[in-house]
Amino acid sequence: DKTLIAHSSSATAVYLDASAGNLFSASDDGAICVWDLQQYIEDNRQMFPIFSFKGHTDGVSDLKICSNTVLVSSSWDTTVCIWDAGAVNRASRHELEAERERELERESAAAEEGNYQ
Repeated sequence: DKTLIAHSSSATAVYLDASAGNLFSASDDGAICVWDLQQYIEDNRQMFPIFSFKGHTDGVSDLKICSNTVLVSSSWDTTVCIWDAGAVNRASRHELEAERERELERESAAAEEGNYQ
């Protein structure tokens, strides 16, 4: 079992892009997260997203990959967004990992100060 950690609200839709090894998840928080399933590590029970699409102001109701480079999402904010899904593949894994490390350091520092919620 894996726990995917990122959304601050209920997940509303998922899409598996098996050819790229990515899982896309949408949420009531308005974000779409991308998970690299190739980073699965047996003894690590948590995964963090490698990329996020943010632009909806309300929950995402559905998402679809139309090609290897086009992601389409609909939202309860009455909009449909077209995203560059190819950006996930172009993003530097090193940059994404460095950002995640900085986020974990901020969370750790906040927890030490008693401000973590």
